[in-house]
Amino acid sequence: MSKLKEWLFDTDISSGKIIVNTSHNENIQQLAETILSSISDRESILLNYWTYRLYDDVIIHVLDFMTLSDQPIYTLTLTEGDEICFYPHSFISNQGSVTVIDTVDVNGLLHRLGQVFQERNIRFIFSFLDMNR
Repeated sequence: MSKLKEWLFDTDISSGKIIVNTSHNENIQQLAETILSSISDRESILLNYWTYRLYDDVIIHVLDFMTLSDQPIYTLTLTEGDEICFYPHSFISNQGSVTVIDTVDVNGLLHRLGQVFQERNIRFIFSFLDMNR
């Protein structure tokens, strides 16, 4: 696969590391702050639901973040496309949209969000429970 214009994250196969494209650090940090803005200090965040589907040759990922008490925090839609784009509404509401290049970007974004949450003493739990239970 040839490298497109730019990726949000890249991988170093020799070291097994996911490397962030530093030109997007500010947007990633701002997205993390937006997600964290609706919870109290030291509260845990569940990645309660992650689904992806192919629609008209485009893969769309939907991630739902919740508290341990099942309160919705943030819904993030990641669409695989040709250019990285953080849409403005992502930083002012509880629903965001980002265009990424591929699933490496999706996994990298989850990894980086987890790092930011950990820096704030917020546990990030991948629960994948049924949101409608």
